[in-house]
Amino acid sequence: PGAAGQAASAGEPSAADRGAARAPGLPDGPKAADAAAPQVLSTARFVCALALVDPLRGDTLEAEGTCEGVIIAEPRGTDGFGYDPLFYLPERGVTMAELPLEEKNAISHRAAALEQFFERHSGRLT
Repeated sequence: PGAAGQAASAGEPSAADRGAARAPGLPDGPKAADAAAPQVLSTARFVCALALVDPLRGDTLEAEGTCEGVIIAEPRGTDGFGYDPLFYLPERGVTMAELPLEEKNAISHRAAALEQFFERHSGRLT
């Protein structure tokens, strides 16, 4: 047998078993009964930082928004761009690329940053 066969016969986990194992500290993702549970590679976070400088007042207004998720091995979904097909939201069971645009925009790191910005600074924007 080849190297894989030798490893299997020696009682070592197969490459598939090793790949399916999660690194310590990563979220569990979907329930184990979910046959479509993705292989999680790492934790991930989208971050948006906003800053508005007013040179007349000498003010800098800042805000930051995040969207927490994990990176999965196989892309899923057709919407979005960049990492969206690999950025999996365990609490929703989908990638960013699988969400309807309205829902994605409502939970995105950019939306969170804008919301925080206006909550913090709405009284100063005149």
